[in-house]
Amino acid sequence: MDAGDRIMMLSILAYSTCSASMLLVNKLVQHFIVGRIPSTISSTQLLFACVIVICLPASFHEMVGGAPDKFQLEKVKKYATYSVAFVASLYCNMRALETLNVETVIVFRACTPLAVALIESIVMKKDLPSKRSLGGLLIIIVGAVSYVLSDHEFYADGIGAYTWAILYFCLICFLMVFGKSLIKDVKLTLSGNVLYTNALALPLMIAFGIMMGEADALANVEIYPMGWLLLLFSCIAGTGIGYSSWWCRSTISATAFTLVGVVNKVLTVLVNLFIWDNHASATGIFSLLLCLVGAYVYRMPSPRDHNGPKHSALPTTEKRNINFKNMPMKASNGVSS
Repeated sequence: MDAGDRIMMLSILAYSTCSASMLLVNKLVQHFIVGRIPSTISSTQLLFACVIVICLPASFHEMVGGAPDKFQLEKVKKYATYSVAFVASLYCNMRALETLNVETVIVFRACTPLAVALIESIVMKKDLPSKRSLGGLLIIIVGAVSYVLSDHEFYADGIGAYTWAILYFCLICFLMVFGKSLIKDVKLTLSGNVLYTNALALPLMIAFGIMMGEADALANVEIYPMGWLLLLFSCIAGTGIGYSSWWCRSTISATAFTLVGVVNKVLTVLVNLFIWDNHASATGIFSLLLCLVGAYVYRMPSPRDHNGPKHSALPTTEKRNINFKNMPMKASNGVSS
């Protein structure tokens, strides 16, 4: 394994370590903080990330490629679209977790690689999936359809039960492709990417919460002692995802980054089965694992454009083919994100 491969694998491992627990922690946060305030929770996480980035010592910033970039109008404009979609995806994720179990949200996340692969083929000039990869994507679809058919919530509320999850799916697809283009087109340090994303998203998330009536909900919210601890942990994990996700995104393609997030949810499901009583049936779990098998089978096509990303943060690699058979399971969702 050469230096480029080690950097790529390290970025994936860092992203996976933070991402694996984020979905579950957000679910637990909403269990111990009684009251529908998803925007307030997300705003707290965003504010925490901004403060940490600003307060980190210069030695850390130098280690990851430089200090946070100053806000410039042209760069802010380009990040504004991403920030709006980022905020909407966070909110949709929170709302989906309020009404659906963790596995259901993961299944929608597991279906995103197919859409991202097609979009990336057109927008990022990638080859279409090979027969092997197409087979993996079809396995994912079969698993997702099987899960929906076994989910009692679908029969109870019909397609309406999945409204927030569907919106989350669409936004994740957009973020994966657009985020990769930002790295190529806007030259920011790693800390700059984290600061721009969270700082621009914060006022949008606060405004969104006000529009959804959370100001009144805050007056009646009840927070258990464990809720404060879990909220703090979610803030730390969220900041970690900010750094590791931008680093990981700069080392691999948009489709591969999406697949890393999907396969990473295996750990989330396993932990969920042990500590949560609102998980899917045996058939649902099998369907979910089938989705992950499809991601395991998938192999990235070779890029038609061999110009690697020009990113000023941590050292990155050229766009690479990734065979998930050779990837550690732990180093293998969404967005937040």
